[in-house]
Amino acid sequence: MPKGIPIYIIMLMCGIILCLNQPSIAATDNVEPTNLFTLDIESLMHVKVSVASKRDENIYDAPGVVSVMTDTDIERFGANSLSDVIARFPNVYKWGSEVFRNNTTSIRGQTLTHVDNTVLLLLNGRPMRESFGGGLNLAIYESFPVEAIKRIEMIRGPGSVLYGSNAFSGVINIITKSPADGGENYQVSSSYGSFNTQAYQVAMTKQIGEVGTVFSLSSRNEDGWNFAFTDAAGNHGEEKHGNDTHGVFIQSKYKGLTLTGFVGYSRYDELDTGMTLPASQRLHQRHFVDAQYEHQLSERWGTTLNLTFNNWESQNSEDATDGLFEISFNGQLTDDIELVTGASIDHHNSTVTDASTSRLSTSYYLQGEYRVLNWLTLVGGLQLNKPDDIDLDLSPRLGTIIRFNENWRAKLLYGEAFRSPYSLETSISVPGILVGSSDLEAETISTFDAQLLYNNHDYSSALTFYQSKQKDTIVRSGARPATFINGGEVNYWGIEWEGRIQLGSHWDIQGSLTYQAGEDEADNEDVGLVPHYMAKIGVSYNSGKGYQIGVFNSYFSDAAQIEDISNAAVVNSTADAYNWLTFKASLNLRDFTGNSTLPDIDFDLYGENLLNEDVHFPELIRKQINTVPLHGGRAVYFTVKLKF
Repeated sequence: MPKGIPIYIIMLMCGIILCLNQPSIAATDNVEPTNLFTLDIESLMHVKVSVASKRDENIYDAPGVVSVMTDTDIERFGANSLSDVIARFPNVYKWGSEVFRNNTTSIRGQTLTHVDNTVLLLLNGRPMRESFGGGLNLAIYESFPVEAIKRIEMIRGPGSVLYGSNAFSGVINIITKSPADGGENYQVSSSYGSFNTQAYQVAMTKQIGEVGTVFSLSSRNEDGWNFAFTDAAGNHGEEKHGNDTHGVFIQSKYKGLTLTGFVGYSRYDELDTGMTLPASQRLHQRHFVDAQYEHQLSERWGTTLNLTFNNWESQNSEDATDGLFEISFNGQLTDDIELVTGASIDHHNSTVTDASTSRLSTSYYLQGEYRVLNWLTLVGGLQLNKPDDIDLDLSPRLGTIIRFNENWRAKLLYGEAFRSPYSLETSISVPGILVGSSDLEAETISTFDAQLLYNNHDYSSALTFYQSKQKDTIVRSGARPATFINGGEVNYWGIEWEGRIQLGSHWDIQGSLTYQAGEDEADNEDVGLVPHYMAKIGVSYNSGKGYQIGVFNSYFSDAAQIEDISNAAVVNSTADAYNWLTFKASLNLRDFTGNSTLPDIDFDLYGENLLNEDVHFPELIRKQINTVPLHGGRAVYFTVKLKF
């Protein structure tokens, strides 16, 4: 089969081309996700998200380009990690270098490095930033317990008005389950599969009096897939690239007080910055703690106080410990005007190549939504950010949301965002290899979005056009030693089409078609390196009799050819187009047999890269060789899950 979109994808996408959208799958306040496909129009219009305004609101009226995936979607299509779920979102490409494997989420191709610093990760609305590199998120992506996830909300586009630095090309908000979702329950599971993979998960929700607790633990170890590679010295080798990951999430709520904690540990086989064999094991650890207190000041107004700690550590005596205090107020000024406002102080401490750095940042933000008429809402917002030694940044947001009728919506949005330089960029000093620059300015981006949405009780659709301009890009410059500088401008643009169809009570089809492009001042059209075209489609069948099947395929066109823009030697496979095909089959013993006296046990079969594609990505660190392997070959995993 030639590289390209297979005929079955073309046929399926033509079938849903008028109704592509993810947003209609969000959880509601009073309806469980498993019942979303039997909702009438009135109920479906009350789907809620919180990522765009720090409060629950109708997803179709939220001031952002928002998509959602729920625990039902995860159960339907399967996943070994948070990375697997995020990779299914529209216009998203998951990748990593051989120094930071599986570390990067590229949204709209607006990622210029293997450090994941243009996407802000949130856990229940709280930032998971670290000040060493601004985006060393491997331990989160690979170890966060999937069973703890209720839904994932994603904004494609700027989010700095509410969240500050890193909310640049997008914001990903991980919403976790709570005792209020389903009362007391317990779950344990064990998996075994390809590459001698062994995985275990434990999940619990429990309510004792007024105290509700959610706990989830995951552990995964694999010997690794066969990494065949020719390095920068011309040496060819084959070796196993394995990993050992462990994650623990816990949250307890008592009245207005919520305590949340996460610990992630990932030990991976990775190459060094010289891109030479053999690989060595590297350790990444992430720690997150948040204490939140909510208080209702009046019938219309409430306040929230948060104290958030983030920590990143490696085995090389490099670390970052950050504390964030934030107070916010959310409520109604009048019946037609809703406001959210707040202030924060963010203190960063990090150690880079034996040098300690410290920085204090302050911010103030305000966002309002004014419902001028029943069919028209105006949105305005502004955040003032002042990091130490960096000029004051003003990030505005403007928007118009039009409701033509109960089915049709339109959004016209403009937003700006910034990203402050981090310790890795300002203070690193590796003689002969890489040197930081203390006089870097923040890089900024401005984005215009135009979105048209449609939904009814059978299907929903969203079509989005966007254009972005990035300024003062922070990039590496020069040969060894390289240094960090503020570069020029990059222009991005694209189109995104996403949607879902519900066929009867058993079949569900969802997917997206996207195109993205970026061009710098040197007329290089492959700035972000990631594929221009992506086509993602999932088809699932739920029998209602104890078994379900889901198939999800993601097509990615050719990635950039690094040898066309540098002197890289072509010594490995090229970064050609490929299809990433996954399959999930699940059977519940009790429901399948109709015998309620049997244990509540699920048997799951999950397969990935079923077409056994050879997946490579450009080597962007040194740019001396063309590509490195990105994924392993075909893999199959079997899981037994006991619920009680």
